[in-house]
Amino acid sequence: MAVAIISFIVTVNKIVSRHDSSTEFRMMDGHYDDPNFSTALLRKDLRLFLEEATAAGLQVSGLQGLDALLEQSSGSQLDDLDYCALHELTQESF
Repeated sequence: MAVAIISFIVTVNKIVSRHDSSTEFRMMDGHYDDPNFSTALLRKDLRLFLEEATAAGLQVSGLQGLDALLEQSSGSQLDDLDYCALHELTQESF
């Protein structure tokens, strides 16, 4: 599951970022300040999407797993950092 989450984060970043390799460098170096898109905003937008997708009868079980991971970051130091900081939640040290 961790690989799928990291892959999702990298894919989303390539869509919204001006620098295709920035996520990989942030994740390898552990530097998530100066966010492109904060973890808190990703959580908010994902929940809005889940509400609409559920109302439309779409299958959302895969995204519910990401929502559960994002919930772990709620209220933590990760909220204000770039959303690729979610990588830290897949590490044992967090």
